[in-house]
Amino acid sequence: MKLRYKGRNANIKKAMKIANKILNDQEFYKKIDSFGQFDNTEPLDLSSVQISSFIKNHSKSVYVKTYIGKPGTNAKTNRSTNFKLNRINLGRPTNKIVRTMIHEYVHCIDFSLRDFKFTHVDNDNSTGDENNTAPWAIAQIAFEMINK
Repeated sequence: MKLRYKGRNANIKKAMKIANKILNDQEFYKKIDSFGQFDNTEPLDLSSVQISSFIKNHSKSVYVKTYIGKPGTNAKTNRSTNFKLNRINLGRPTNKIVRTMIHEYVHCIDFSLRDFKFTHVDNDNSTGDENNTAPWAIAQIAFEMINK
Protein backbone atom coordinates (compact mmCIF):
# COMPACT_ATOMS: atom_id res chain seq x y z
CA MET A 1 0.00 0.00 0.00
CA LYS A 2 1.48 3.31 -1.09
CA LEU A 3 -0.89 5.62 0.79
CA ARG A 4 -1.82 5.19 4.44
CA TYR A 5 -4.32 6.97 6.65
CA LYS A 6 -4.82 6.52 10.38
CA GLY A 7 -7.91 8.67 10.74
CA ARG A 8 -11.63 7.97 10.63
CA ASN A 9 -12.89 10.16 7.78
CA ALA A 10 -14.94 7.95 5.46
CA ASN A 11 -14.37 10.19 2.41
CA ILE A 12 -10.60 9.94 2.80
CA LYS A 13 -10.74 6.16 3.32
CA LYS A 14 -12.88 5.69 0.22
CA ALA A 15 -10.67 7.95 -1.92
CA MET A 16 -7.47 6.39 -0.59
CA LYS A 17 -8.66 2.90 -1.52
CA ILE A 18 -9.20 4.06 -5.12
CA ALA A 19 -5.90 5.98 -5.18
CA ASN A 20 -3.97 2.92 -3.96
CA LYS A 21 -5.66 0.80 -6.62
CA ILE A 22 -4.50 3.25 -9.28
CA LEU A 23 -0.98 3.43 -7.84
CA ASN A 24 -0.79 -0.35 -8.15
CA ASP A 25 -2.20 -0.49 -11.69
CA GLN A 26 0.34 -1.13 -14.46
CA GLU A 27 -1.90 0.69 -16.94
CA PHE A 28 -1.43 3.88 -14.92
CA TYR A 29 2.34 3.67 -15.34
CA LYS A 30 2.04 2.90 -19.05
CA LYS A 31 -0.01 6.07 -19.45
CA ILE A 32 2.62 8.11 -17.59
CA ASP A 33 5.40 6.48 -19.64
CA SER A 34 3.72 7.54 -22.87
CA PHE A 35 2.95 11.09 -21.74
CA GLY A 36 6.05 12.64 -23.30
CA GLN A 37 7.98 15.50 -21.75
CA PHE A 38 6.66 17.18 -18.62
CA ASP A 39 7.24 20.89 -18.05
CA ASN A 40 9.41 22.25 -15.23
CA THR A 41 11.70 19.28 -14.68
CA GLU A 42 15.30 19.17 -13.52
CA PRO A 43 17.21 18.05 -15.41
CA LEU A 44 15.27 19.45 -18.36
CA ASP A 45 15.46 16.12 -20.20
CA LEU A 46 13.98 14.11 -17.30
CA SER A 47 11.63 11.75 -19.10
CA SER A 48 8.11 10.63 -18.28
CA VAL A 49 9.46 7.05 -18.15
CA GLN A 50 11.93 8.06 -15.43
CA ILE A 51 9.26 9.88 -13.42
CA SER A 52 6.92 6.93 -13.80
CA SER A 53 9.66 4.64 -12.50
CA PHE A 54 10.29 6.89 -9.47
CA ILE A 55 6.61 6.75 -8.57
CA LYS A 56 6.17 3.04 -9.25
CA ASN A 57 9.28 1.99 -7.34
CA HIS A 58 8.89 4.27 -4.32
CA SER A 59 9.12 1.83 -1.44
CA LYS A 60 8.00 3.94 1.52
CA SER A 61 4.41 4.64 2.46
CA VAL A 62 3.14 8.18 2.30
CA TYR A 63 0.71 9.16 5.06
CA VAL A 64 -2.44 11.16 4.47
CA LYS A 65 -3.16 13.73 7.17
CA THR A 66 -5.64 16.59 7.45
CA TYR A 67 -5.63 20.25 8.38
CA ILE A 68 -8.11 23.11 8.36
CA GLY A 69 -7.15 25.56 5.66
CA LYS A 70 -8.58 28.24 3.41
CA PRO A 71 -11.57 27.34 1.24
CA GLY A 72 -10.39 26.58 -2.29
CA THR A 73 -7.10 25.07 -1.14
CA ASN A 74 -7.37 21.30 -1.44
CA ALA A 75 -4.10 20.16 0.12
CA LYS A 76 -0.51 20.95 0.97
CA THR A 77 2.70 18.96 0.86
CA ASN A 78 5.93 19.98 2.55
CA ARG A 79 7.80 16.70 2.89
CA SER A 80 8.26 13.31 1.28
CA THR A 81 6.57 11.33 4.05
CA ASN A 82 3.08 12.84 4.08
CA PHE A 83 0.64 15.32 2.64
CA LYS A 84 -2.31 17.08 4.23
CA LEU A 85 -5.82 17.32 2.86
CA ASN A 86 -7.86 20.39 3.73
CA ARG A 87 -10.83 19.20 5.82
CA ILE A 88 -12.96 22.03 4.48
CA ASN A 89 -12.86 20.50 1.00
CA LEU A 90 -13.51 16.85 1.84
CA GLY A 91 -17.13 17.11 0.75
CA ARG A 92 -16.06 17.15 -2.89
CA PRO A 93 -16.76 14.16 -5.15
CA THR A 94 -14.53 11.15 -4.45
CA ASN A 95 -12.91 11.27 -7.90
CA LYS A 96 -11.70 14.81 -7.22
CA ILE A 97 -10.29 13.84 -3.82
CA VAL A 98 -8.45 10.95 -5.51
CA ARG A 99 -7.05 13.37 -8.11
CA THR A 100 -5.79 15.59 -5.28
CA MET A 101 -4.23 12.59 -3.50
CA ILE A 102 -2.37 11.50 -6.63
CA HIS A 103 -1.21 15.09 -7.26
CA GLU A 104 0.14 15.38 -3.72
CA TYR A 105 1.66 11.89 -3.86
CA VAL A 106 3.68 13.00 -6.92
CA HIS A 107 4.97 15.94 -4.85
CA CYS A 108 6.01 13.52 -2.09
CA ILE A 109 8.00 11.44 -4.57
CA ASP A 110 9.57 14.60 -5.98
CA PHE A 111 10.56 15.75 -2.47
CA SER A 112 12.17 12.36 -1.79
CA LEU A 113 14.70 12.80 -4.62
CA ARG A 114 17.81 14.95 -4.44
CA ASP A 115 18.98 14.99 -8.03
CA PHE A 116 15.62 15.25 -9.82
CA LYS A 117 12.75 17.73 -9.67
CA PHE A 118 9.32 17.56 -11.27
CA THR A 119 6.88 20.03 -9.83
CA HIS A 120 4.87 23.06 -10.94
CA VAL A 121 5.90 26.68 -10.89
CA ASP A 122 3.21 27.97 -8.54
CA ASN A 123 -0.06 26.82 -7.00
CA ASP A 124 -2.33 28.65 -9.44
CA ASN A 125 -3.50 26.59 -12.39
CA SER A 126 -6.59 28.67 -13.15
CA THR A 127 -5.29 29.37 -16.66
CA GLY A 128 -4.12 25.81 -17.30
CA ASP A 129 -0.47 26.86 -17.57
CA GLU A 130 0.54 24.08 -15.19
CA ASN A 131 -1.35 21.28 -17.00
CA ASN A 132 1.83 19.84 -18.48
CA THR A 133 3.71 19.57 -15.17
CA ALA A 134 4.04 16.12 -13.60
CA PRO A 135 1.76 16.65 -10.55
CA TRP A 136 -1.10 18.10 -12.60
CA ALA A 137 -0.76 15.78 -15.61
CA ILE A 138 -0.32 12.56 -13.61
CA ALA A 139 -3.28 13.45 -11.39
CA GLN A 140 -5.32 14.04 -14.53
CA ILE A 141 -4.32 10.59 -15.86
CA ALA A 142 -5.63 9.07 -12.63
CA PHE A 143 -8.80 11.17 -12.82
CA GLU A 144 -9.49 9.95 -16.36
CA MET A 145 -8.91 6.34 -15.31
CA ILE A 146 -11.49 6.72 -12.53
CA ASN A 147 -14.04 8.30 -14.85
CA LYS A 148 -13.80 5.88 -17.77
